Amino acid sequence: MLKNIAIILFVFVSSYVLASGNISTRQVHHQSRDAQAPNFTLPMARGGMKTFSDVRAGKKTILFFWATWCPHCHDGLQQVNDQIDNLKKKDINLVMVDLGETREDVVSFMNASQMDLDSFIDTDGILQDLYEIRGVPTFYFIDEKGFIRNMTHALPENYDEYFLSKLN
Repeated sequence: MLKNIAIILFVFVSSYVLASGNISTRQVHHQSRDAQAPNFTLPMARGGMKTFSDVRAGKKTILFFWATWCPHCHDGLQQVNDQIDNLKKKDINLVMVDLGETREDVVSFMNASQMDLDSFIDTDGILQDLYEIRGVPTFYFIDEKGFIRNMTHALPENYDEYFLSKLN
């Protein structure tokens, strides 16, 4: 009997992990210095599945957590849209992650907003716990080696400096 319960529990946990999008189980701790950004694989708004490390491609990356219902995220999206050419010139990747919404809702919002960007879709909000997201918008600044250097809730004008400083 106990063996059967253990098998059922193992199958349940394994199924959950597999269904959750191949996401690392290591959480980011804001107090940690030099924390490696957890990798994840999720669907994209414009189609297909991608892995964060592949999209990051060894470049400085701003990881932007957002949601369509969030008015502050709309401001963040406008800031990002205004800065996208400067980011590209500075060889900085922008990676967006919508939290808790369906692909259809995100694509509808992006089309209505005439956004030419793509976004990971985290319908189940798994990354919210993994990255300790307490609210959106949230911006993580990740260096070339994949280490988190800073986090803020707005895109600062001096975002270059956020790759140099460490979380306190």
